[in-house]
Amino acid sequence: MTIEFIDIGANLTHESFDQDREQVLENAIAAGLDKIIITATSVDETSKAIKCTDLNPSLLWTTAGVHPHNAKDTSNDFIEELEKLAMHNKVIAIGECGLDYHRNFSPPEIQRIIFEKQIKLSLRTDLPLFLHQRDAHEDFITMLKEQR
Repeated sequence: MTIEFIDIGANLTHESFDQDREQVLENAIAAGLDKIIITATSVDETSKAIKCTDLNPSLLWTTAGVHPHNAKDTSNDFIEELEKLAMHNKVIAIGECGLDYHRNFSPPEIQRIIFEKQIKLSLRTDLPLFLHQRDAHEDFITMLKEQR
């Protein structure tokens, strides 16, 4: 039996990797990583992450989602855009989505609206959720139970 090593939360689309992204991937392979899942945090980042998977298709996969910090920045039709992107064969989960009341970069009421839409998207696409929760346990659990 062999163990597969997977990085499930890589922020490879962040600008800090613009100068050395390919070197980072080479280092990851040399260190024994078998797969890397890029974490998407917005519709634009989802699109960028999908393109990034072309750098090494056997190593890279991605999520499609809006992080609670970015909830306030969504367009009215973000969920339709996200659903189209989620159909890509390199997308393996919806997220990183959820609630974060610790920093409240987006108002909690907007976070809840955006999270609910992504929960429903997960159900429609049959993709798992990649979840984020900080200081929002009761609302988080309640929302997930409501969609069960």
